[in-house]
Amino acid sequence: METDVADLNHYECIDPQVGGEIWRLDDPATEPALAERLRLHCQYCAACRIVRALDAEIAAGVQEGELTIARPISRSRQGFLWLGGLGATAMAAGLATIMVLPPTAPSSTQITRSGESAPAIERPVSNEVIAGVRPKLKWTPLPGARAYDVSIRSVEGEYAWQERTEDASLQVAREAALPQNQRFRVGVTPIPAHLAPEGGLRSTFRTGTSLETLIYRLTHGSVTAMAAGVVGTLALIVGAVGLTWPRRR
Repeated sequence: METDVADLNHYECIDPQVGGEIWRLDDPATEPALAERLRLHCQYCAACRIVRALDAEIAAGVQEGELTIARPISRSRQGFLWLGGLGATAMAAGLATIMVLPPTAPSSTQITRSGESAPAIERPVSNEVIAGVRPKLKWTPLPGARAYDVSIRSVEGEYAWQERTEDASLQVAREAALPQNQRFRVGVTPIPAHLAPEGGLRSTFRTGTSLETLIYRLTHGSVTAMAAGVVGTLALIVGAVGLTWPRRR
């Protein structure tokens, strides 16, 4: 039987029905007649010769430890992956919310009426720790107020700054940057002054390092955000342990 050179270089199986059984050549239980037919097929089918050579290389690589056989991931490991990913997302969302939203004041003496909070200084909240030296002050707008006199004074030092603004917020001027690691009292007086609530608009805060600010935020942040961060952290830990535990057994 003559062999066509074009057939030897053809990279599609010349007889897919026979080529689909080519794996039986490596099965000791294959009948001799079928094995001879498959060997004859390989003489004329370049595609099947490539497949057999590739299978031999893979088998040799696995035997020598150069290749590993990837096992399909189990449902339990898929569950741990999902749990770890969800936990990481919840933890990141909780931390981001804690850093973005204003912290909760340790104590509040605001008088509430009809479910609404009395006017107060909203930022910095009472006893907040801030890292910047030019904080932006913000307070509840008072209906009828034409302007506000804002003052900041150091509790321990000699720092004092005062400014007037028509808005319900004001950033400390660059030339009046706050000294570090000191406590300050901030007061806001509306014009006319009789619009101020009982006790006035007063608050205290402290300047500190970035680490101190982070610790303060983590301990005085939104309760919901903190809960999401804790639950997310636990889920991430459980997912990571679940993924590594089967490999240790």
